Amino acid sequence: EFYAAVSFIGQERYPEAYQLLQKIVSSGSGGVNQAKAEFELGRCLVMMNKFEEAIRYFTAFLQKYPKHPDLKEALFYIGKSYEGKKDLTYAKNFYDKILAMAQEDEPVAVKTRKALRSLGGAQ
Repeated sequence: EFYAAVSFIGQERYPEAYQLLQKIVSSGSGGVNQAKAEFELGRCLVMMNKFEEAIRYFTAFLQKYPKHPDLKEALFYIGKSYEGKKDLTYAKNFYDKILAMAQEDEPVAVKTRKALRSLGGAQ
């Protein structure tokens, strides 16, 4: 089921992916992919423009998994959600936090700098 959900995400079929991931997460049947399923569930919320829900979800996710390997990615999606809500100050704060944590050449740092530049043009 997890790989089917990831396949839906690859096809930008976020509502279908979200439903599958929700089933995996609520049943706890993800096994080694449980935390990944929970991360992808939050990502689907962002992609479906459910920004308020995504912020709440990823905040709880980070409290549950403070050492998750995708911690900076999760922070990025919280920033994107604030950006989606037009709350640019909060978005910038999250982006700045990521850049303080990330190595300069990390993919998440590259896309965060790009997001910050686009914010600069939006203000």
